[in-house]
Amino acid sequence: MATRMTHLGPGFFWQQFKAGPKSRVLTLLFFGVLFILAGPLVSPWTAAVSTFITVPVFFYALFPEPGALQALGMNRARASQLLAYALVPAVLIPAVACLAYNPNWIGAAGAGIAIAVGLLLFFVCLPNDSTRPQSPAAIVGEESGRAPLRDTPFTLFWRRNLIWALVAGALTGLLMPLSVFIDTSFLGALLSTVPALVLWARVSGGSEMRAQTWQALGLPRKQWLTTSVSVVLAASALFAISGSAVAAIISRFVEVPASPVQAICFAALMGIVASLLALAGTASWDWLVPVALLSFWIPLRYPMDPREPFALGEYAILGGIQGGIALLIAVVLLWRYVSGRGNLRRGESALGL
Repeated sequence: MATRMTHLGPGFFWQQFKAGPKSRVLTLLFFGVLFILAGPLVSPWTAAVSTFITVPVFFYALFPEPGALQALGMNRARASQLLAYALVPAVLIPAVACLAYNPNWIGAAGAGIAIAVGLLLFFVCLPNDSTRPQSPAAIVGEESGRAPLRDTPFTLFWRRNLIWALVAGALTGLLMPLSVFIDTSFLGALLSTVPALVLWARVSGGSEMRAQTWQALGLPRKQWLTTSVSVVLAASALFAISGSAVAAIISRFVEVPASPVQAICFAALMGIVASLLALAGTASWDWLVPVALLSFWIPLRYPMDPREPFALGEYAILGGIQGGIALLIAVVLLWRYVSGRGNLRRGESALGL
């Protein structure tokens, strides 16, 4: 029986750090240091909320390929140690800086955001533990020559995306009402839309959701379409539910001119169209993925501005037209791919395969 790799040498983290693209160091220096040093120059709430961006920037700069843990068959105990090497400084530096600039409850809230984001990154990057004891059915499957499925479809395609949707919705419901305390209206509205963008990118651009991955594994195109669309719809619904619930609770204590619940539901609808168009991009042209996401995310800050009660109504018509056109394009591209009239270019393959 083949021995699975459950332990690597202590220098693996340093090896991964050196092997990553050098350009990420510039990202670390520019964004990470900029957000930390800008703490005394911006409002306390801006400094607190900025930890939501600073923690992932530091983490991916220190450990650019967390997917390697799963690819190498590493168990969760060893993977937890390696993730801690990157997550502990990625969380501590922004949290300590936020508390140093604002030694009050606002600074504590910023540190709490940093810890929450760090925990989310930890559980998302933690590999599925394939070294657990096998059931008798799995052992019989191996002896008969069949490769047993150690992960259910829910684990592979649903669990992480639903967790992302739950957390992204809760963060949006928290950030949108509290952004009224940020002096700059543009910055406050923009920060409120960041969790939605992250969720859209996850459900449409995750390696397990891309058409290239399913093609590389020889899985049916119709099954890919059914699974991907179902995940997008379920994640968007969970985003709207969790975001609306948190926003409704926060609005009881914070006076917000606009309705955050309506804005979050509108963002969920736009997220469905953006994610479907991005999924169609994975089955046609890769450049369509970032174009689809950014074309819906950039104008989303207008209806997500809590200081503008009429912005949602004004943008709803324009958003409906934009969404209708994008949905039509997505349907055509997906139909061409599923029906066999459109194929991936030979040079395209799934990441890591």
